Amino acid sequence: MKILNLLFFNLMSLLCVAGYAEPNLRLSSYDLPPYIGQNLNNQGALYEIVTAAFVQAERLVEIDFFPTTRAINFALIGEYQAVFPVTYDAVMSGKFLVSEPIASYQLGLLGKKSIEASGAKISEATTIAVLRGSISEQAKIAFAPAQFLYVSRNEQAMKMLYAGRVNYVLIDKFNAADLMVDQFPYMIGQFTFPKQFIESIDLYVAFSKKSAQAQENLASFNSALKQLKAQGVIDSLMNRHGLLLFEQSAEHKVLRIATVANGDMVLMQRLSREYEQLHPAIRLDWRVLDESILRRRLLSDLAIGEGQYDVMTIGSYEVPVWDKQNWLSPLTDLPEDYDQADLIDVIRDSLSYNGELYALPFYGESSMTYYRRDLFDRAGLTMPAEPTWEQIRTFAATLHAPDEGIYGLCLRGKVGWGENITNIGTLVNTFGGQWFDLQWVPQLDTPAWHQAVNVYVDLVQSFGPPDTYKNGFSENLRLFAEGHCALWVDATVAAGLLFDAGRSTVADTVWFAPAPVALTPKGSAWLWAWSLAIPSSSKLQAEAKDFIAWATSKDYINRVAEYEGWLAVPPGTRKSTYANKNYRQAAPFADYVFDAINSANPRDATLTANPYTGIQFVAVPEFTAIGNFVSQSINAVLQGKLTVDQALAKSQAFTLDVMKNAGTAQ
Repeated sequence: MKILNLLFFNLMSLLCVAGYAEPNLRLSSYDLPPYIGQNLNNQGALYEIVTAAFVQAERLVEIDFFPTTRAINFALIGEYQAVFPVTYDAVMSGKFLVSEPIASYQLGLLGKKSIEASGAKISEATTIAVLRGSISEQAKIAFAPAQFLYVSRNEQAMKMLYAGRVNYVLIDKFNAADLMVDQFPYMIGQFTFPKQFIESIDLYVAFSKKSAQAQENLASFNSALKQLKAQGVIDSLMNRHGLLLFEQSAEHKVLRIATVANGDMVLMQRLSREYEQLHPAIRLDWRVLDESILRRRLLSDLAIGEGQYDVMTIGSYEVPVWDKQNWLSPLTDLPEDYDQADLIDVIRDSLSYNGELYALPFYGESSMTYYRRDLFDRAGLTMPAEPTWEQIRTFAATLHAPDEGIYGLCLRGKVGWGENITNIGTLVNTFGGQWFDLQWVPQLDTPAWHQAVNVYVDLVQSFGPPDTYKNGFSENLRLFAEGHCALWVDATVAAGLLFDAGRSTVADTVWFAPAPVALTPKGSAWLWAWSLAIPSSSKLQAEAKDFIAWATSKDYINRVAEYEGWLAVPPGTRKSTYANKNYRQAAPFADYVFDAINSANPRDATLTANPYTGIQFVAVPEFTAIGNFVSQSINAVLQGKLTVDQALAKSQAFTLDVMKNAGTAQ
């Protein structure tokens, strides 16, 4: 985190310098997820790398997105000074001045698993779909004498492969996996990349020779890029987007761990140095990621059978879905002192399948309403024992004072089924809605959904901070802790930080109430458990199990209390924590949180009967694609790009299409 914070500071400083420069470069680009794209966080790692390099060179750039061929042609004719990302070949170098590599990607042939099992071969009868303009002539030589079919979008190529119209798709591994996660969940697990057809391909910025300053711009860019690499900025940006590959070690067994970037997990990473001291033959290699990026990278890894990780941070959604795919190892034969019976029943059950644990809970949570007692007292307001959303709106309207830096209500707006959908999903539940009826027909265009989403959008736009569409759990936690939110409806896990005077400016004034309700209390508060699991692909099963047992043990909780205080211990997992007098004395919210977690019922969370398990999510494989699409659509409403009616109509159509392709909805 220190590296990322320093990186952010440095980039902001550079942007201030660049602010005095005349905007003098226009670059064309195209969507190549997960490396660059209009819908990615900050437009993706390559967007940030290229922008940072030009800022380092004190040049302001404007980057526009087009289809691949148009992006290249615009630079070729000189309408744009450069295009990226491009691959290198003799044709390209003859028409452009090509930079030093900005990154690389793993290009390979994606085919059905049955092809690999029978021995993947290339012949004149082999057909390969490839994105037009995305691959050099030189690179295609490696796949001779196959026949190439050109497509305008990789989505089209994936559909052709699924339908059996081509033998392979020539595509980046991450890109293929992300497409399955986001759009084609029914394809997950059906395809693979034969190892003999994978090659690391460098990506570049190509400067148009039509520009009089091309040589000068190239030299400045290359010099700045070299500096950023030396400073570790490039690796930090790639890591932040989950694209930094693990290094190998010949001296240690390396446990490759992927976890979420929040305070509790960062603390675990810090305390894990003790674990390494006790186990000198083990080295822990961490990837600490934004929660939406974490989910994407983990599922993408499983989608194509990469096996990058030994320990995965997952939750109550993944266990029942992933275990059916045989992606997780059962956690049997845990140490005798682990004390499984001490785990809170509903949390343990949410991480079990057929009576066996497949993940160990690091912390568990429900949701509740945080509010500032000082602001309520000053305004003469009283928080009821069981607030409604209508009352929350009245309170937010009264306390909203943006000129004073105080916003009436903070809610998640950030894209991700684990971000804004957590608020929206519980709102839909309490307004009487649900994701599917008993026949698995999507219900996203029903009156209950319209009412709930309109309430959400009204609250965010009327009383939320500016640019709420960018804010998730971490951003709102910081806003509330710094005194900028009068009310906040979110995870109970935040209470430990907000009540800690060493980490929160409102520790003396914050208090709590249940999550708001509307038509029904069912599903008005969520249930979640961030947990540690071992993918079945890990070659270090015993070592991984030993580590996750250590990190989720009663002894670990006691170590956190010793170093950081009882307010900092991971909550929501063990009965013994809530029976501990020291914790109860430090945490006035302990009883409420314990009861909220225990009363959550993921099997009965909607007003009318439904066929699924889950409160703020639906425990089916297709939900990652559906949840993210709905999340993006409603996020677009917050940005003024769609209306609520348009967003829900699009979401209904997408969900129906996904479920039909999965063979679920009729």
